Amino acid sequence: MPQGSEMALPGKAAMRSRLKQTLGSLDSARKSELSARIRVRLECLEFVRAAAWVLCYAPLFDEPDIWPWVEQRLAVRGRVALLRFEAALGEYVPVEIEGRDGELSPGRFGVREPAASCLVVPWNRLDLVLVPGLAFDSSGGRLGRGRGFYDRVLTRAATTACGVAFEEQLFPEVPLEAHDVRLDCLVTPERFLSFSSSGGRTGRFAQGV
Repeated sequence: MPQGSEMALPGKAAMRSRLKQTLGSLDSARKSELSARIRVRLECLEFVRAAAWVLCYAPLFDEPDIWPWVEQRLAVRGRVALLRFEAALGEYVPVEIEGRDGELSPGRFGVREPAASCLVVPWNRLDLVLVPGLAFDSSGGRLGRGRGFYDRVLTRAATTACGVAFEEQLFPEVPLEAHDVRLDCLVTPERFLSFSSSGGRTGRFAQGV
């Protein structure tokens, strides 16, 4: 049973605080090991391999590090997008990256974002979105960092949304509100979970582990 599942269901703020402490306490070697196992699982999933365009994330220090997988995908000319905050729109948009030097720089919230010269990708071209977060549950629920950006992203990207998490981030239930968007599936170091039959968004993927 994952560590997180033993906690009683708190409010969002309390759960965020606890998760930040829990994730912050994982030493770098342990996070590297767990992240490597997640990357292997991603590579083994058929629907991930089949995706032409993947919206990825540039990991923060307490998130699973998928970046070596991103670099590997770019090396074989796979299409990758990252989010960039557009101040004029007040929201994030998907932008293509190609792995060039100087292509990324810290954005509005300290997360690496593509340069202004990188081209925006239409939402409807995305085949898969890999989604970080603080907490996840067994029916596709996700708790983010409180700004709601990913809920808006997932509303625009009407395609498969796959969470990426450590086992410590899994709970039987996370507190959700009406605007919170559920995921289709979740990858951890230990397993792959599909939510298509329990409230997930689309179920538009071919399962495979």
